[in-house]
Amino acid sequence: RAQRLAARAYCQAELPDRRSRPAGGAAEGEPPMMAVRTVDVMSAEECEAAVAEAEAWGATNGWTTDRHIAFPTVDVPIANLPKLQRLWKESLFARIEHAQREVLGLSGAAG
Repeated sequence: RAQRLAARAYCQAELPDRRSRPAGGAAEGEPPMMAVRTVDVMSAEECEAAVAEAEAWGATNGWTTDRHIAFPTVDVPIANLPKLQRLWKESLFARIEHAQREVLGLSGAAG
């Protein structure tokens, strides 16, 4: 979560207005995939549970620091977080896919 929050903050900092562009809000002449968008895909309760699970795992097993060569992070692989991994497989990916399809004007589901 911290890694994604850092990436989100970095991406937002790169935008001139420091905020997400509206849906379909790529700059004029840019393809829609060039826009940065933030979408609420987890409830506050889901976020709190994910953070608690990661912090508990990290306190017991330590945090990884060498998984990403180009972008060093301190994180926990989702494979070590069974509750978050289950949430990802059962609904988070679908929520993100739905949000992206909506802003890009795509219909149906992949696969």
